[in-house]
Amino acid sequence: MANDGLYRGRSVYLTRIASKVPSGARKLSTAERLRRFLSNEAVEVHEVYDPVAQELIRRAAASGKIRLVIDSSKVGFGHQLMMVALCYRRRRLPLV
Repeated sequence: MANDGLYRGRSVYLTRIASKVPSGARKLSTAERLRRFLSNEAVEVHEVYDPVAQELIRRAAASGKIRLVIDSSKVGFGHQLMMVALCYRRRRLPLV
């Protein structure tokens, strides 16, 4: 459900994803359902995230170019957070 809305909505905003989810419910009701789902501690993030990541990597590879961005942020005294992300359609998908 959410994966289809994520692809079609071309956005990470829940209301935009909800507008593309095939459902008889109102957009705001669907967005709230997605919000509750994402905040559920019993949800295994990798089970939801990995298929989305694999599909975006497949599409990026099919286009002939894969752009990776390396970014770092200071997260505390003496600590840096480093991230590698895939750039796809003006968005970044964190990989590592």
